[in-house]
Order: sequence, then C-alpha cells, then structure tokens
Amino acid sequence: MVIPSSMKKVSSMSGTSHRSPAVDRRVLLEALRKAYLFGFAISTVIHVAALSISLASILTPGMFATGYLALLRPSRVFIPVSLFSTVQVSSIGEGALYFLQWDDLVGSTALGCGQRHCLAMLVDQNSAGKDGRVSSRRR
Repeated sequence: MVIPSSMKKVSSMSGTSHRSPAVDRRVLLEALRKAYLFGFAISTVIHVAALSISLASILTPGMFATGYLALLRPSRVFIPVSLFSTVQVSSIGEGALYFLQWDDLVGSTALGCGQRHCLAMLVDQNSAGKDGRVSSRRR
C-alpha cells in the first residue's frame, strides 16, 4: 500500500525513530515555546494598538471626531457589559464588541489559570527529591 510506505519514509526522514523520549519531549517543548512566543508577540501588538487608540481618545481628544470619543473610552472598549444587564444590542458591531470583550476576558482568565497551574507543577517537580520529599537545594 502507498500510505504505510509513505509513513515509513516520513518517520525515517524526520529522524524520530532513534531518539529517546527525553529528546522528543525537549524538541516538542522547544517547538511549543516558539509557537507560544509567536502568539504572545502578535497578541501583544494587537492589545498595545487597541490600548493606544483608546488612551489617545482621552489624552488627545482633538484627534477624533466628537461622535467617536465616547465609543473609544477605555471603559467602553475593554470592560464588558454585565451578563445580568438588560442592555439590548442595537447593531451587529455592538454585539460583536460584547462578544469579543467576554471572549477576551474568559480566554485571558483561562490562560492565566493554566499558566499558574503549570508553574505550580514545575515548582513541585523541581522542589521534590527522589524520595518525594522537598529538598533544600533548588535547581
């Protein structure tokens, strides 16, 4: 068959068949580190741009038409409307704003909790000795 022979070629070309699990894990972690760094960089640029425009509406209001000043305030851009509010969405843009505000809040919270959990696991792994007790020496 074509598929199994192709898979053998791919695995032999990648050179992973003779690597130890520790090396594979290190390669995976390095690749994930690069991917997360790229995502973090893109996210940072986007958030800084949004924050800059929003703060510019307060610091230099003359740059914007008066109709946009209230819409660009940081409290309007970054703080989502309460889920228990009776506010009715008047346009698709406003609905998208509310959705993206909650998406950003929930996603950031989940990411922060996940990072905290991973950090706690790393600290536990580094502080535990071979017998499971906490060692006095930190790595």
